[in-house]
Amino acid sequence: AGLLGAVVRYDSLESAEGQGMRVLSIFPNSPAEAAGLVPNKDFLLGTTEVMFRDMDELAEVVNLYMGKELKVYVYNLDSESIREIILVPRTDWGGEGAIGADIRTGLLHRIPAPRRAFGVDDPLLEPEIAQGNSAAAGPVDVAVPRQLDPQQVNELLSQVQHELSL
Repeated sequence: AGLLGAVVRYDSLESAEGQGMRVLSIFPNSPAEAAGLVPNKDFLLGTTEVMFRDMDELAEVVNLYMGKELKVYVYNLDSESIREIILVPRTDWGGEGAIGADIRTGLLHRIPAPRRAFGVDDPLLEPEIAQGNSAAAGPVDVAVPRQLDPQQVNELLSQVQHELSL
């Protein structure tokens, strides 16, 4: 981990759009169910040591952590966010496999493009009046359309700056 306690990793992003393992289904009483994986909504991304590029890498990591806690980063389609889960792979849970989930990769199982811009909350995407508060200037009303082009963004910024300067 070095003097700063940080690890620097270099990953190739050339095939990043194909990465991620889609969780299609979860078997009852399985390690996947205990870890809180959500069928059809979650994608296994990797661990702090390895990004899952194919099923072989996932299988290798699962075998290394058999019966031990494995921290896995998971992307969720609904929240469009990444969370960390604790998965304990084991074969004595009463079903097939060490994870207990149907996991797939490939063209049909890619992580789709985000539905909203990074850092933008849902209320700002609605075609309503967004209200912000400033201690000095009072409330600021700005109409926010559903999709913004660069000219609209500049106009909105100018309007907000004008309102704040009053």
